[in-house]
Amino acid sequence: MKLTPESGEDPNLRAPQDEGCANARIIPGESEEELNALRQGWLDDYEPHTQTTRSLVLQAAEAEWVRMRNVERYHKCEKKLCEEEKDFTLWSEAQHHQLQLALRYRTAAERSFSRALANLERLRGSRLREETQRRREQEREQEREKKTEKQPKQESKKEAPMEKPKTRGEETFQGQNNPKKMRKIALLEQWVEVAIEDGKTITKLYPSNEKLIEQGKTMLPPPELVYRRMFFADGIPPEYYWTTEDEAKRKAGGCGGIQRMTVDTWLDVIDEEKEGNGHLGTCGGNLPRPKERGGCECAVCVGNAKIFEEQILT
Repeated sequence: MKLTPESGEDPNLRAPQDEGCANARIIPGESEEELNALRQGWLDDYEPHTQTTRSLVLQAAEAEWVRMRNVERYHKCEKKLCEEEKDFTLWSEAQHHQLQLALRYRTAAERSFSRALANLERLRGSRLREETQRRREQEREQEREKKTEKQPKQESKKEAPMEKPKTRGEETFQGQNNPKKMRKIALLEQWVEVAIEDGKTITKLYPSNEKLIEQGKTMLPPPELVYRRMFFADGIPPEYYWTTEDEAKRKAGGCGGIQRMTVDTWLDVIDEEKEGNGHLGTCGGNLPRPKERGGCECAVCVGNAKIFEEQILT
């Protein structure tokens, strides 16, 4: 069930402690709808199937909320001090202390978010290893069955009974799209925060491209898709106008959608970005959402379904 302002929060979960000033999920000036949208975005991306995973996903989402809160506090504090005195070398001891305090809150919130994300990734890695071990056992069992079939068999004196032909319904409905029969697709996920600091657009990646590559090297089976989820803290700057033509969305910012591409495309994209201005570029068109992750019936996904099947599922 999706979290909405009407449905309320999950009663089985407690809010992670905000390592800034406030311990509440929502403080004056913040939006319950935006927090619920952030939570739902995490749930959509990870699609937890157990209560343990769901708890960790929501904890990471709320840690992200607190981190964004303290990043905004830090920027507001720095802006206020610069308005009082442009030359920071002339600031008083009390002014320096204000900025250091805001920085300490921001750093603590970022560490809390990193821990929550690391806990979530460790659990997912453990589940992935269990799935890999289960698949290997199935493959070994299939090999044993093939060897048994190759052994010479004694001719039976009685003819084997003819198999009853399947009805049209039995042919059509065989549970072929059940999650238990669908191959799990290994993913790499990256969070992108775009903010405006001192009039300049700043793009930050969590984790960095280098760390994400190292993470992918530890995965078996190897990753096949890369998801990039973007968040615009101060509205969408000109460098990212390519993400939408909607002026209202450009002004409001917030979650800016997902880039979904193959790992080969991602490696090419990050090579091109190294030669650019430090910001993300287009990936040439998102792949449709995999069926095992819920699928999507939008025009773009339907149009790219054939590409996805050729590059990912074959």
